[in-house]
Amino acid sequence: MKDGYDADIEIGTVFDRVCNPEIRIKFLEIFKNAILSEGLNPTIKVNNEYGFSGHPSLRELKIDNDYNIIQIEFSKTLRQNFRQRH
Repeated sequence: MKDGYDADIEIGTVFDRVCNPEIRIKFLEIFKNAILSEGLNPTIKVNNEYGFSGHPSLRELKIDNDYNIIQIEFSKTLRQNFRQRH
């Protein structure tokens, strides 16, 4: 994900076509708590109608299986400035 969007993190499930909404909601709860525990408070958009909603090819992966797919995109700024250094 490049910079210039109105979110630091975008999460897509192709409008819940590739992930059960209940699983997406639980994942977001855990994901947000983990980010907050690191001292970050990024803007997160989910299934953004005018931006990122997950790559359409994910629907092909979902056709004949029981997987739940969540695609996460991190902004360039977030990746560069908040990467843990080892």
